[in-house]
This record gives sequence, C-alpha cells and structure tokens, in this order.
Amino acid sequence: MVDDIEEERVRYRWESADDKEYLEFKIYKADITNETILEITDFCDDDEVQETVDLWNTLMVDLKKESGG
Repeated sequence: MVDDIEEERVRYRWESADDKEYLEFKIYKADITNETILEITDFCDDDEVQETVDLWNTLMVDLKKESGG
C-alpha cells in the first residue's frame, strides 16, 4: 500500500511496477443522485486491456451479488 486516505481512496503498487503504475480504489457519493460510486484505476499493458476490463466487469458482478445489489 502506498497511499491511504480514510473513507476516500486506497492505492497499491506492485513491487516491480513503475512508480506511475498503481491499483487504486476510490469510493464516494454522487452529488446529484446520492449514489455510491466505486472507481477503480488499474494499469495494464496495451495487449491486456480487454482481458483486464473483462476481469473487473466479472468482479463487479460478483460484488453486486454479494452486496445485495
């Protein structure tokens, strides 16, 4: 973990990763709709973009099921 701002975001970096590459989770409420937003930033190689998007989409479906959404 390289950064943790309580109730806002957490950022991780792989030990072998470039300093500009990280995995970050932000959570916040939308001003207009009052919905809770989970924003994920993940870095990958150009040839892994679709695979990474598919992985996160699958993980979000599982999270919604587990959280009753």
